[in-house]
Amino acid sequence: MQQNYLSHKTDPAIENTSGQGFSAAVPPDIEGWNWGAFFLTWIWGIGNRVWLSFLALIPIPLVGLAMMVLLGIKGNEWAWQCKKWDSIEQFRQQTAHLDVLGYRSFCSAVCPYLRAGIDYSGITRLLWLYLTIAQ
Repeated sequence: MQQNYLSHKTDPAIENTSGQGFSAAVPPDIEGWNWGAFFLTWIWGIGNRVWLSFLALIPIPLVGLAMMVLLGIKGNEWAWQCKKWDSIEQFRQQTAHLDVLGYRSFCSAVCPYLRAGIDYSGITRLLWLYLTIAQ
């Protein structure tokens, strides 16, 4: 039988299990993908006291990527279990802020390279067109 964690404010019988470690029960509303944990890895881990996130810093290429994916999948659960939260609403607000920060940091790091690749391919096409016409 599942408990309704959404009504924890009105029902005093439902306990807030956040911050009680990895064995703590996680409300079903908390589960899901965490973009902040995926993009920010160890920075997100410091803020949420999820020290496993430091494994993303291991300089073996696939370990870092695997840890990013694992943090994305389990990040919400681990953040709930490792840090004390006042409510699910507070947790969701904080998660939303970190998601936006993660998106922005990813875009600011990756978009210049994507644009450079597009510019490079455009220059290559113009050069090819010029050489084709010149013959």
